[in-house]
Amino acid sequence: MSVDTCTAPTVITRDNFHLSRPIPRDASGRIDTANPLSLCRDPKVLAFIAASTSANTLRAYESDLAHFLAWGGSIPAEPSAVAQYLAAHAASLSMATLSRRIIAIRRAHILEGLPDPTKTELVRLTTRGIRRCYGRPQRRAAPLKIEQLAEIVSRLGRATRDVRDRTSS
Repeated sequence: MSVDTCTAPTVITRDNFHLSRPIPRDASGRIDTANPLSLCRDPKVLAFIAASTSANTLRAYESDLAHFLAWGGSIPAEPSAVAQYLAAHAASLSMATLSRRIIAIRRAHILEGLPDPTKTELVRLTTRGIRRCYGRPQRRAAPLKIEQLAEIVSRLGRATRDVRDRTSS
């Protein structure tokens, strides 16, 4: 009989001490479900979790979080501190960069099992105000003209990938 190690953690008892792991509990003694990673020990699941975010994205999140911490922020952060951070950088950073920084702060809190300060109304309204005051529409690329597309397709070779690309255009 197989036991799902992610949903059925065992309790440490005298008879299975070496096979057991402590169950994470919050301050009131309830099982800590705020951090789902704390309940999972299955190596296959952990491998998929590790593969869920690319290395470049992880580096960007680390850089974003380092910027927040260097500014004077901390983990755990108060919603007012996150709002002040956003306001301090509203004029110098793009909305896309600020949004990514919010995601990095959110992710840091979730991974630590902490309450997410970025979900509060204070941070949401601050973000909305920054977007209204400093937001710029995204730059749109001009579409290809049919002649340009025909020129691109005519340069494709005979390889399988080229045949596939030619038929999908």
